[in-house]
Amino acid sequence: MKNDIKYYTPDITDLHVGYECEVHVNNGYESFNNGKEIWNPIVIGFKDEQDGCYTDELSNIINMADDGANPIRTKYLTKEQMQEVLGNKFKTFGNVPNLDYSFISLNENETDSSIWLRYFFKESLLLVHNYLPETDNLPREIHTLYQGECKSINEFRKIIKWLGIE
Repeated sequence: MKNDIKYYTPDITDLHVGYECEVHVNNGYESFNNGKEIWNPIVIGFKDEQDGCYTDELSNIINMADDGANPIRTKYLTKEQMQEVLGNKFKTFGNVPNLDYSFISLNENETDSSIWLRYFFKESLLLVHNYLPETDNLPREIHTLYQGECKSINEFRKIIKWLGIE
């Protein structure tokens, strides 16, 4: 995580249906709640959960964030969120404390190809590699499938989906 900050303000152009964030519901009215801020976690939807009707929640959230009436924040990606997204797909999960990064192997069998994910928390950098098995004629090969910024669970889900890892 960047300097132990747990949240950041997303750019409104990054918001989409399915985006996970928190909305500040008592902006300017903290005195009514003993000075405490209230942040409600939401997943931006397009259907009302109770009656199933389509809503305009995305544009409402964008308007609230844009005019500052109800600021929004997004939590930086955590190890727990990565585990939640990948479920039982990963075989190992490690942490390298001095380097502040975690790694996930999706297959530990040396004879098969395997996917490795490395996440550097301070930089919000995700690396995804495909390790190909050694053959009679060729040594084991490493191919980079993705290398780039991944600040939250929202980006992580998209990248995993794009790469067909889900």
